[in-house]
Amino acid sequence: MKDLRRLYKEYLKYEERSFIKDSIGWLGNNKKITTEIKRRIYKNYHRISFFQFLKNLKDVIYSPSPFDFITKGISDDWGLFQYLSFLKEKGVIKISRNGRITEIKGLKEMIPAPQSEEEIIEKIERKFKINNSASVLDLFGEFTDFKPKGNWDQMPISQGSAIFIVKKILDYLPLYGKFLFIGDDDFISVLLGLAEPKSRSLVVDADKDLLNSINSLTSRFELGIETKNVDLRKRPLLNGCFTGFLCNPPYTEEGSTSFLSYGLDQLGSDGGSVFLAIGTQDIGNRVIFMQRFFTQRNLIIKEMITERIKYPFLNLYPEDETCFQKMKTLFNQEVITKNPKLGADLLIFNYIPFKIERISKSRSLYRYL
Repeated sequence: MKDLRRLYKEYLKYEERSFIKDSIGWLGNNKKITTEIKRRIYKNYHRISFFQFLKNLKDVIYSPSPFDFITKGISDDWGLFQYLSFLKEKGVIKISRNGRITEIKGLKEMIPAPQSEEEIIEKIERKFKINNSASVLDLFGEFTDFKPKGNWDQMPISQGSAIFIVKKILDYLPLYGKFLFIGDDDFISVLLGLAEPKSRSLVVDADKDLLNSINSLTSRFELGIETKNVDLRKRPLLNGCFTGFLCNPPYTEEGSTSFLSYGLDQLGSDGGSVFLAIGTQDIGNRVIFMQRFFTQRNLIIKEMITERIKYPFLNLYPEDETCFQKMKTLFNQEVITKNPKLGADLLIFNYIPFKIERISKSRSLYRYL
């Protein structure tokens, strides 16, 4: 870890020097922009967090082609050349003329590989048989008697949705360091542990029954999961170093911002990836206030994925039965119970762990700095 942090600090110095030197030839730049202003521009607009640096490194060493990194981490070939040149100079990678990258410092032992949904399913099916449209709780019925509770706003997603979330976490996870789950009635932590046994997680929740079920599965399958009984309303600090967090809060503006705020309070100066599962349609036009919250808390949206998080039919709340009876006037009961009753979006953010200052209010339309 010390070597990675040293590499990160060296990269920031390298990138700042390159930015100051090279940007004189960029469209819209001119000699009136002083070196000091360029330093401020770099510090605020181009500097990345430690975990984002590792995510970029992950993309480089695991992508089939280094040019994939143009769309994953850097937007153009100029940035790609700079990044690869630094890593080659430091002896972190080897570059062949045919476009292959070889890592030579044991990075893959520290940085988990991304996995396809098919790879994840294959690993989980060594223990359980996956049914994509069924409730995720149906996977563990043999080992836990956990039942979702309406008063905790619990409702399990489909197994296919849970697999997809695990895939996205593994896409972004920069280290085998601890990942935080703020509530986990979907048992994503368990599926992540089965897909990547070297992963480490902490699950916090107010429901002791849920935590006991996760503990039981953790013990049975020897997973790297810890649990902690937490009431978010009391805002307890966890005093841990987390690579990111996932939350699936009540689908209200207050619920979403409360869960996000709590998670962000647990992240430190290394940054981190933030995953939010939310039904934005339930919040309605108030989502504009949430977008303002994202900006205020230094959250940059990297992905917003729709049509992938689905909830199988479940008659849990009083309004569920009311809606069920109404739907039966349109469809056969079997049709209703075999289809989703609720959908959600998955938002993925990059958390910027430092304050960003606006440098100037120049009206230049083409100034790529």
